[in-house]
Amino acid sequence: MVWMMLFILPCLCFGEAPNCVVVDTFSSADAGRFPSGWKPYKKEGRKLYIVRTSEGDAYLHADVPPVPIQIGKKMKLDPKDWPYLSWRWRVVVPPEGGDERYKEKNDSGAAIYVVFNRGWPKFRRHVIKYVWSSADLPKGEVLKGHYDPNMYVVVLRNARSPLNRWFSEKVNVFQDYKRIFRKDPPEIIGVALMTDADDTNSKAVADYDDIVFWKE
Repeated sequence: MVWMMLFILPCLCFGEAPNCVVVDTFSSADAGRFPSGWKPYKKEGRKLYIVRTSEGDAYLHADVPPVPIQIGKKMKLDPKDWPYLSWRWRVVVPPEGGDERYKEKNDSGAAIYVVFNRGWPKFRRHVIKYVWSSADLPKGEVLKGHYDPNMYVVVLRNARSPLNRWFSEKVNVFQDYKRIFRKDPPEIIGVALMTDADDTNSKAVADYDDIVFWKE
């Protein structure tokens, strides 16, 4: 399920000509709490997604039982101006047996969604979901979503990726949208995160940090 409850992000990277828009780098002021500015799909998410700190760096920690809870942050961005999205993430405990190819195993250790506006009604939104898969899927593989006909999954990490180690990602959401939907993307209206283990009835633990859109 893809859900958002957001606001226009005012936070631009500093400089005479800002070249990035910060979704979140998370704040030590939120340590031990649900991150400011985000909304959970279910209220239980406020206890499952918590900001932690390590050596002065704040990050988002997700420790999720077998329940599907996504958190989202609304925004308005033109992907022509901000085509790149970068972030850091690590999976500590992957959902056992998770495999995005099958609806009954459709759990990902970590996932970042980019939501595009296609106008009313809301269910017409297009979504790209970037995942750290528990299955041995080829990196770069694109899969159709099981619960939303307008969502596609892009595999960035898989079962061979080392656990409990931070990795940095940078994707071109503009080109990924064109490649998947075969047209230029409309406005970006939100970003969401989800670590889930409900379909496999297991557990998943992951961390997220430094989520930023870039001009180049």
